[in-house]
Amino acid sequence: MGTFSKNRVHVVISRTSNIYENLEKEEQLFQAGEETIFLWRNDPVVVVGKFQETGREADLAFASANHIEIVKRSTGGGAVYQDHGNLNLSYICSGSEKLLGQKIQNFCLNIVKFLERVGAEAKWSGRNDLVILDKEGKERKISGSAMKIQEDKLLFHMTLLVNTDCEVMNRVLTPERAKLESKGITSVRNRVITLEEHLNRVLDIDEIMSGFAEFIQWKM
Repeated sequence: MGTFSKNRVHVVISRTSNIYENLEKEEQLFQAGEETIFLWRNDPVVVVGKFQETGREADLAFASANHIEIVKRSTGGGAVYQDHGNLNLSYICSGSEKLLGQKIQNFCLNIVKFLERVGAEAKWSGRNDLVILDKEGKERKISGSAMKIQEDKLLFHMTLLVNTDCEVMNRVLTPERAKLESKGITSVRNRVITLEEHLNRVLDIDEIMSGFAEFIQWKM
């Protein structure tokens, strides 16, 4: 693990891409309750929300044939596909309900500011989606988030699609058609966009991760 710190906030960068090790580390940081930002990536995996049925959210046969893990997380929200091109950002802190809300807002605002710095204009949409406009002016999802609160401790974590393989994502995720139709789309692929696709240039996710770690040190 790599660690940066500034005052009370620590930035921890995982050096493993094992989903089980990363979830274990995230839970350890959450239980400690110290204000921390945890940055991590995984080998190909579908991470399913706590209250979802695994078999309804992913094509299990396709996942098995393509060595894609299926794992449940401790927070709610929808299923997500992750690979080496996706960056996970976990924010852990503690405080009163009002203070936690303010801290989440500040963290999210800084995500938007960082994306502006790399050339992408993003905004929060709905309860937990970070979106950017495509060439046709349609909102496309670049990030989703979920959270849990235990006593006075908060875990807020989000994905960031840097250069994820969206074709594999489209194949392995199997959300209910009604959910897609409610958003006016026909497939998962039509709903999402990667940062690399949006900027139309090759991105190094390690540079994005280290750049965010350096950026957030001065903002929280």
